[in-house]
Amino acid sequence: SEWKTLQWVLTNFATPKSRRHMKYMLLLLLIGTGLLMLQPAMVAVAIKALGTKDVTLITTAIAAFGLCGLLYHIVSNQEGAQREWVLGLTICNVDEVITKRLFEKPLGQHERHGSELNYASIDKGKWKVVGLQDMLVFNGVPALINAACALVGLWIICPEFGAFTTVLVVVFYSWSLWLNYKVGYAMGPVEREFRRLNRIRVERWEKIQRVTTSGMAKEDHLMLSGAMDANMATDRDFWIWVIRQFNLRGFFLQRLLLVSALSYGSYLVYQGQWELGYLFPLTWWAESLNTNLVTLANVERHIGREIIPVQLMIEALELPPTYDVNAGEPLKRNGPLMVSFEGVSHSYKDERGGKDHP
Repeated sequence: SEWKTLQWVLTNFATPKSRRHMKYMLLLLLIGTGLLMLQPAMVAVAIKALGTKDVTLITTAIAAFGLCGLLYHIVSNQEGAQREWVLGLTICNVDEVITKRLFEKPLGQHERHGSELNYASIDKGKWKVVGLQDMLVFNGVPALINAACALVGLWIICPEFGAFTTVLVVVFYSWSLWLNYKVGYAMGPVEREFRRLNRIRVERWEKIQRVTTSGMAKEDHLMLSGAMDANMATDRDFWIWVIRQFNLRGFFLQRLLLVSALSYGSYLVYQGQWELGYLFPLTWWAESLNTNLVTLANVERHIGREIIPVQLMIEALELPPTYDVNAGEPLKRNGPLMVSFEGVSHSYKDERGGKDHP
């Protein structure tokens, strides 16, 4: 469900120009991450060279370490510029697409589907899209690439530990898929109820004089407050449970990853199967994978919390227009309008005689 929603957003809100900048940004991000991941390997080479007193190799490793750092900052600067292009272009297109989809629906449809097509719900969904985009571009995509590169590094330096880590990652994200299913199942009705209550509240605010003169102010206030408190209690209880699940998952999987890396690497060094220097990239990449898994978990939690308003906005925008508002002759705006009726008739029934009369 989340993936389909994000795919819809990418398909409808991205432009060809923003996609080009996105591809360039991803390429630069991949290059920068590769440069960053090479640095622990250079440190391992330098530590090994220290044991053999190889001055040339020590100097080369240190120079390569510094060069990787310099190139990383140059690439990172260009990647940041591309990221801003992506964000700016997409935000502009979000406004354009939402406006177009809303304006293509006739007035009667806005009246009949007021809960879906009301301003508050659409605006909430729009800003959730912007927030999700920021979260994904600034946190999600970099964390995913960093985690993937760290996992590749672990496979290269120690295939056995790489396989063990891959199993942990699979368990981690299987748990995530289950939590995402629970979020979608539980939060859809809650968000719909929030939207319904919000529409009622806005209507009462707009018609405050009628509510007051009808003597319904206190009754409506108690009704809205009670319904909001009950729905919020459901929302709060569910997310407290989700937070506990996230923390439990993080404790068992992420801590297990770090302890296993240090323990297994130390064992290999102690047995003489590894040089001491290899312990550094092993623990570095394991920590990098752990850090980025935490970041991805936070991104995932944020998406799960914010995706429902976006899905409801998409449902509203995807409502097919009941008729084409652009059909027929365009209105002449420079003069008075003329309205004519053709083929119009009327009849009524005479209750005494039971006959229709024109």
